[in-house]
Amino acid sequence: MRSALALVLLVGFFVLGLALTAFLVAVSVWRFRIGDFQGGGWVGCFAAAILFPLLWAVVRAVFARPEPSGVPMTRATHPRLWRHVDELAGIAGTRSPDDLRLVPDVNARVWERRGTRYLELGVPLVAGMSVGELRSVLAHELGHYGGGHTRESAVRFRAKLALELAVRQGDFMRLLYGWARLYSLVVAAESRDHERFADEVAVAAAGQEAARRALLRSGPVAVAWEDYLRWYVALAVVAGRTPPLLAGFRAYLAHPRRVHDLRALEPVMAERESASVFDSHPPVRERVAAMAAMGAAGSGGRAARAADQRAAGPVGDRVAGPAVADDDAAGPVAATGRAAADAVPVDGRPAWELLDGTPDEAVAGLLEVQGPPITWEELAPLAGPVLVRRYAAALWHAGRVSKAGTTLAGVLTCLEQGGLHRLTGRPVDASLTAEQVHEAAVESVTELLACAVADQLVTAGRAVLELNWGGGFTLRLADGAAVYPDDLVAPAVRDPARVVELRVRLRAIGVDGL
Repeated sequence: MRSALALVLLVGFFVLGLALTAFLVAVSVWRFRIGDFQGGGWVGCFAAAILFPLLWAVVRAVFARPEPSGVPMTRATHPRLWRHVDELAGIAGTRSPDDLRLVPDVNARVWERRGTRYLELGVPLVAGMSVGELRSVLAHELGHYGGGHTRESAVRFRAKLALELAVRQGDFMRLLYGWARLYSLVVAAESRDHERFADEVAVAAAGQEAARRALLRSGPVAVAWEDYLRWYVALAVVAGRTPPLLAGFRAYLAHPRRVHDLRALEPVMAERESASVFDSHPPVRERVAAMAAMGAAGSGGRAARAADQRAAGPVGDRVAGPAVADDDAAGPVAATGRAAADAVPVDGRPAWELLDGTPDEAVAGLLEVQGPPITWEELAPLAGPVLVRRYAAALWHAGRVSKAGTTLAGVLTCLEQGGLHRLTGRPVDASLTAEQVHEAAVESVTELLACAVADQLVTAGRAVLELNWGGGFTLRLADGAAVYPDDLVAPAVRDPARVVELRVRLRAIGVDGL
């Protein structure tokens, strides 16, 4: 029903545009006939201002072709990953994709072109999830194939592109903006139904726990990936060298501090996620709740198929030790939605093991990192000083704009006087709460101030930079003592009363001019 309504609205958008154009042309001709050449000319210009952008948008959308990108992962190079994909495709009641690629985005998606099926997997997801969680992600995407969603999305892709291109072409096209929003509302509702269907497949294939964990973890993994790119991959770009990037992200995620912080971030991100009728995906919290409520009525068919597949014998990897999700052949499980979903054991092995066939240079190419190889330990002292100086310069710029001054002493005095928000200025996003604005200010100034301290000590030759997977850099002083600049300055940024204590500690490690 929604598909038919979406089609009607889509056709109606362009019919309305053409009807409006025809009306304006008729008015223009009438004005010419009564001798009002100036008025007829202006109305004709209005008609052209609607017709030509509309036609241009349609032509652009019709000939738009999505192209595969990323690193191909073939059956020959990644047989273990493909065994999971083939098994999950059988559970989803569909055939496997023809082309599987690794991309740098924190996302997974499927699409079709002329009968060829493409599956794209983001590096952060594979590197940051367990095998069980990744199986849930794969099953979800394959569920879109099984539900026929990719065939519909090809049409929707062009329709959405045409609408966006048309609406952006000048003020006159904004007359049709309301209609375009109505179309987006209907399509978003249909897309949310598709996501719920694919979630059922994910639960049936990977189990409720793995599916729930995959949803909750995807947001924090995206945050971790952005931080990794900004602080660690940036070192490689600055130095023009290539460290083992995939191994680096694994080391980042494995650090105890990151494990704790990312786990604590999961419920926070799920709770704060906005919900709009125009969103193509339901909020994570709603999807997790729906997974917990899935029973025989909602997912019995797919869950029963999953149970039958697993009971028939192992399909996936064979590993020594305890049975895992794809090796479990202990016998049949109850063929009900809830029983089958709950019976799937969680495979907690790291999913990055499935990327063994991916060369380091391929990952470097995805992230646009070039240069001769180097270890992470060698990279930090080589490129770290340049990076911390850039962030220190950002703090001095904030001090200049806020009149706090361009020295550590001036910035510390500003903080001591409660001027944290003088340094950060007004928030760009007006939808943020006061608490969110304050936390963002604390985080930003902590990073910048830590870099300013590191820059001063390194420039003075009183410390060297070492890599710290738990938080940027470690300062190694001449006497061998380790200083963690973020932890050092954070209390004073949050509490003005602790600036005096920070000054004492900075003088003790050799920071001058305070």
